[in-house]
Formats: sequence, C-alpha cells, structure tokens
Amino acid sequence: MPSRPAVLLAFACLTLAATSASAQHQYQLLTADGRPIRYLLDSNDQGDMVGSVPSVPDGGLDGFRRSANGATSFWSTPGFLAYPTSINNAGTIVGVNIPVPAALPQGFIRSSAGVETPYNFPDALGTVPFGINNDDVLSGFYITPSGRKGFVRSLTGAFSRTVEYPGATETQLFALNDLGLVGGGYYDSAGAVAPFLYDITTETFTPLPKPTVDDNYIVSSVNESGDAIVFGLASAAQNYVDVSSFVFDASEGTLTQLNVPGALETYGYDLRNDGTVLGYYQNPDGSFGGFSAVIPEPTSLVLFSGAGLLALRRRR
Repeated sequence: MPSRPAVLLAFACLTLAATSASAQHQYQLLTADGRPIRYLLDSNDQGDMVGSVPSVPDGGLDGFRRSANGATSFWSTPGFLAYPTSINNAGTIVGVNIPVPAALPQGFIRSSAGVETPYNFPDALGTVPFGINNDDVLSGFYITPSGRKGFVRSLTGAFSRTVEYPGATETQLFALNDLGLVGGGYYDSAGAVAPFLYDITTETFTPLPKPTVDDNYIVSSVNESGDAIVFGLASAAQNYVDVSSFVFDASEGTLTQLNVPGALETYGYDLRNDGTVLGYYQNPDGSFGGFSAVIPEPTSLVLFSGAGLLALRRRR
C-alpha cells in the first residue's frame, strides 16, 4: 500500500463524522465507532465493509469489519500491521499482515466467524491477496526472487494461474468482480506503473488511460459494469492533490477525479455496483478519514494526454 494513502454510520459502530453540505457533491466523512480509520478498502453486496484503523497506544494497524446490521468488530495481530483488503458476500475476508519490523508480507484468510489462517501462493516469498469474489476466487500478487507477479486462484486451489502483463518487468493484481474482471498495474522497463484490466475467462489485458502521463497508477477496483477506480501510486512532481484517484466510466471512456472537500489527498478504493465509491483521505494536518461518495454526473473537460484526447472530470 502507498504510505500516503479514517470509515461509516452512527453511535453503535461506524459513526458518521460529517456530511458535506454542498449541493455539488455528496461525500460522507466517516469514523469507525469513534476511531479514525486509516484505510477503507472494500465492501460486499450486503454493505459489509473492511479496512484498517490505527491501534492504540502503539500506533500500529488493527483490522475492522463493519457488518450491514451495524455491528463492528476490530482485531489485532501481534507483531503485524493488519490490512484486510476484501470481503465477499459469505463474509470471508482476505488481506495481508505486514511484519513489524518490516519484512515480507504474509497473506491471510479470515472466516465469517473470525478464524484467521495464513494464505500464501505456492512457492512465493510473500503474498498479497487483494480480492475475493463471490465464487471464492482470489486475486493479488506474490513476491519471487525476480519480482512481483499477479495471480488468480480459487480458494480450494483447484484453479490457479500466474498473471504477467506482456512485456512488463512486474505485474500486480488487485480487486476482482464476479464476472472475472481484475484490476491491476504493470511496471515497464523504466519503472513506471500503468493501469489495466485483466479478463480471467479470455486471458486478455485492456490498458486504461493514465490521468497524468508521468505518474504511476493501478486499478484498485472494478464493478460489474466494467467501471473502475484508477488509483494514483506516486507523483513525479509530488503533486498528490491532482494524482490521487479517479473513476473510469467504461461506457464513456472518461476519467472523473475524486476530491473530498478540504482534503489534501483523496483515495477512492472500492467502486460498488451501484456506483458508490468508498475510500479514505488525508487532511492538511496529516490526519486521515474515510468517506462514502455518491456524486452527480459532472460536466466533462477534454484534455490532451500522451495517449491522445481524454475526457477528464473533477468531482468536488
């Protein structure tokens, strides 16, 4: 996860911290049962959400799950930073535990009953599961002596595939949908990262446009309409305000920037099938928060990018 880059409801569990009053956008700013949330990374069709909150008092990261009925649970993994990355409709959670001090990441699977078991791709040095869909297919990437490689693999192991973008030096896969589309990012020979979609069924790659050609992007989420979150990893000019994250509209071929009002950086991470975006943001004072966004369609501005004409829209 990027180091730059807290999340929902009222008193019982996830507490609504604020709602934007502007008629131009519909952002809800959120905390988790009074705790600021560092990452909000995924949700399922029932509205269950997963992410990470700072642990107290050691400043590590605890995992959380907020169920659709309002119940919120937190957990810690001693000696690790907990990053729950995805949850399916059965309540199965996947994610990654990062050792403290830093070492190779260790994947995990957490059952709906809260039982956690390690998960690692066969023969990998480290594994980062980033998605699990309702068919119990996982996506993510694993670490080898020669670099990172993407993978898709069923929970039982009956289906397993390494995924490498053609000509790339490294490939990372992130969340996937129930139709078998997976978001990812590939590294070229110059070390730049570009976003793409991968179709598990046809084994084909579709590159997505970069909002800014000199910066690094991945696809963190794709819904069943093929719309996606294009997520900024790094800015060549350290200008994260303009790089953060964008919604890619598959039918129009447009990119729409997300901006929580007053935030320094905004990171949409999960794009639900109803078009709602979940994610997190950073304030100018360094604090973090989570958000849910339902945003009216804005007007488009046609800009020139290295790939040609691109409609770029800002959601504020």
